[in-house]
Amino acid sequence: MSTRISGISVLVAAAAMVLAGDGGVLAQEPPARPGGPAREQGPSRTIREIQGLVAELEINAEQQRRQLQSTESSLARARALLGELEGDPEAGRPRQALGQQQGHRSPRFEFTSRLRDQTAAEEMPWRWSDERALAKTSVRELGGGYQARIEPIQENSRIPTITLTREGKDVYSWRGHDYSVFVVARDVLYYPDFSDHGAGCTVLAYDLTEGKLLWRTALWTTPQGNHSQYSNRINLEVDDHHLIVYGNESYGRYLELLDTQSGKIVGYRLIDVAPGLLPAAP
Repeated sequence: MSTRISGISVLVAAAAMVLAGDGGVLAQEPPARPGGPAREQGPSRTIREIQGLVAELEINAEQQRRQLQSTESSLARARALLGELEGDPEAGRPRQALGQQQGHRSPRFEFTSRLRDQTAAEEMPWRWSDERALAKTSVRELGGGYQARIEPIQENSRIPTITLTREGKDVYSWRGHDYSVFVVARDVLYYPDFSDHGAGCTVLAYDLTEGKLLWRTALWTTPQGNHSQYSNRINLEVDDHHLIVYGNESYGRYLELLDTQSGKIVGYRLIDVAPGLLPAAP
């Protein structure tokens, strides 16, 4: 970890050196002498240098996040082993398959009663597709005049770049993985930011016409416990008023309704959950 931090410190220092100097980032270099070789102007060269540094820093940051996830996974295994040695009968016990638990399906919670569209969430059927949990399916099903492509990053093939295009022009791109699903409705892109082997999820809405982020919402998802291996998958749908998120995690399944205008959670239903886990009131 210290080696990665040292590397990032070097990159940050390099970025500071590039940014420093008379005039800042947009400082111009002296013009080329008449008859002499043409020299690249300061702004375009400096922008490309900073873009390269930003890309390298993003890759290093992602590597550190994944290292942290690996450390947390090892910590969870150690805690489970300790629980077994101390005589905790539940520690380290594998979770039953979803749908096979008795008395743990569709729990209801008092804190959901204040949600605007909770009735709709309670009545909405659970719809799930393993195929629609794949980024390549989102690419194939994308409409609204948009296309998408997934390009692996040479330094880390596990973190591809997803790019949306319209009329042959790139309009937005972000980093993802094989399960980074997304939808576009009325020129707004909705996509979740989550780890496919870690708990939790944040959803973002981006206006592709205006070129700005509309909102970012952390979902309630499922209650969390210790784990050594984890699976996190998402399906997305959009209706006239909601972004509908179907979450399928190792500790349970959930359905959340988000208001497309504000991003507020207006409906929540925990489909099922591992025994002994209850969500805290948001």
